[in-house]
Amino acid sequence: MLTRRLIAASAAACAVTVALAGCTPPDQRPTPTSIPTTQNSPAFASDQDALKAATDAYAAYLKMSDTIFSQGGENPERITPFVSKSMAVREMSGYKDFAERRWRSTGSSEFDHVKVQRFGAGERVPISLYLCLDVSAVDVLEAAEDISAESVDAVDDTDTTV
Repeated sequence: MLTRRLIAASAAACAVTVALAGCTPPDQRPTPTSIPTTQNSPAFASDQDALKAATDAYAAYLKMSDTIFSQGGENPERITPFVSKSMAVREMSGYKDFAERRWRSTGSSEFDHVKVQRFGAGERVPISLYLCLDVSAVDVLEAAEDISAESVDAVDDTDTTV
């Protein structure tokens, strides 16, 4: 059954590589490292700069993903500016499945506890993050014209992805 987990999985697959371990205690997190590179100059002056860039990119991606889900998976190509080409193919496949089931979502995904795991150098630098994705405010509904649409979400579904 496609539920909040699909939305959470889709959100986790954005252009910045996200390791969803931000909700674990700090003593269980790996030590941040930089990605080896052949260039001498780092893409970001500090972890804070990398964190700001990655957080902004992920927030924009998540907003668009939530929008596409709330509109029943229509026009899934809108996600392409936010993800790599290979990820866009996977994302659009998920939105297509959502549309074929005639589902739509309500609410917005949130994330917090964002930490930079690692970042590299170069023009298109990969950034890995730890974060906690919260989809507790998201519900998946059967696409219906009236307000009485039924939830297709499991009652005991986990709302936070770690």
